[in-house]
Amino acid sequence: MNNQLTRSASIDMVLRANTCPLCSKSVRDMSFLWEAMDREIEATPMPEEYRDTKVHILCNDCGEKTEVAFHVIAQKCSSCGSYNTKRT
Repeated sequence: MNNQLTRSASIDMVLRANTCPLCSKSVRDMSFLWEAMDREIEATPMPEEYRDTKVHILCNDCGEKTEVAFHVIAQKCSSCGSYNTKRT
């Protein structure tokens, strides 16, 4: 779990460096990071007791509020594919 927390902290640092400090939208094309995160999440299955857990998120990039599968690494917007999201 500690390694997953380190990855999550690294993702947070990259996002902060590439988002607007006022509105939190991504200020550059982040598709390279979203693709890497897709691979990382696919390679990191959630424990059985959390596999059906859903959370509500707000996407900082498209503004949509959606319900998505919980993952310890990050939650992906089901509308635009961004990981620049926060739980609501």
